[in-house]
Amino acid sequence: MIVTHHTEHFFFASDIPEDVHMQRGADEWSSWGGCGDSVLHIELGKWADLKLVAPLNANTLTKMAYGLSNNLLLCTARAGGFGKPLFFAPATNHIQQSWSRSQSKAAGKCVQVLLASMSLRKANKL
Repeated sequence: MIVTHHTEHFFFASDIPEDVHMQRGADEWSSWGGCGDSVLHIELGKWADLKLVAPLNANTLTKMAYGLSNNLLLCTARAGGFGKPLFFAPATNHIQQSWSRSQSKAAGKCVQVLLASMSLRKANKL
């Protein structure tokens, strides 16, 4: 489970089962010492059978659409584990209004193109 700083406002860590390990952005840097070391977001991408971004807000959607990877969640979503399912659970205060806006639709289309491109690159390497 990858937890961003803002996501932690939506639940209590004590409610998460003990066998579920929470990864945070700081873990990426504390586990890496230099060239040749494994990279957490790559390893998480390889390890996961699927990826779920929940809740997916408009900010994260837009970052994904434009290739920004400024946290562990976004880096993991983009890297490692190509060909594995990536699911989104959109969430906003006014879901119908927010997700029907042209900006959100455009960002959603960009993410679809990005994911298709990533799948094609993987297929071309086989």
